Amino acid sequence: MPVTLEAWVRPDSYPSSYEGQTDQFVIGSDIMGHYGLGIGITGSMLIAQYRSDILRSSVSVPPGRWSHVAATFTTDETKLFLDGELVANGPGSVLERDTHFVVGNVGENNLLYFYRGDLRSARITEGIRYKSDFEPSELEDDGATLLLIDSSTFGQDDESVQPRGIVETF
Repeated sequence: MPVTLEAWVRPDSYPSSYEGQTDQFVIGSDIMGHYGLGIGITGSMLIAQYRSDILRSSVSVPPGRWSHVAATFTTDETKLFLDGELVANGPGSVLERDTHFVVGNVGENNLLYFYRGDLRSARITEGIRYKSDFEPSELEDDGATLLLIDSSTFGQDDESVQPRGIVETF
């Protein structure tokens, strides 16, 4: 930390709460017995997971439409953004130990909270990219980028496109 997680997403239709699990993580880390850092959707609402809790926004990520989601994490605060607008602000996190970030889920061995929809690109950046409202743009590599998955569309029904990237330890 500090770190910024962000992605362009187009979620599938959201299941009703009575249909089962409604938590989805676009990017997430998990430490056995501890919370990690992540950005996701609960029901239809944008959330950020920080080391000790979940920061919940009051805004929905629209299904079937491309949206830019982002979260910044420091020891002082967690900020959550949807389409460049600051939608939630919460406490900071404590760096407990190293963990891997996983794109499309929270943790490497978690089969419950995977993201359902299309993912155009994702970026994990060392440092804080956004402090207040901003204009979202295409994600490009820069000197602070730790992981950038290219801008092809990765959909769960498109078997011809394989996501590329590497696992980084933080």
